[in-house]
Amino acid sequence: MHNETLYKSDNGLIANLEPGTVIDHTIVSPVYNEWFHASAVARQWTAKTTNFTHSYTTNLVETILII
Repeated sequence: MHNETLYKSDNGLIANLEPGTVIDHTIVSPVYNEWFHASAVARQWTAKTTNFTHSYTTNLVETILII
């Protein structure tokens, strides 16, 4: 996905995500360890979330748990 617009539903109304919100299920890849992070307050309409993909680790145990 390249054009994500994420928002929350608050009593039937569309609202911006709170700063610090992390989405790590439903819309992320089942293959890669990735997540979306809303890091800032939205000043106009919706905030642009950043997509993170964890691509390298030095911890073998963590890698095994991800797979």
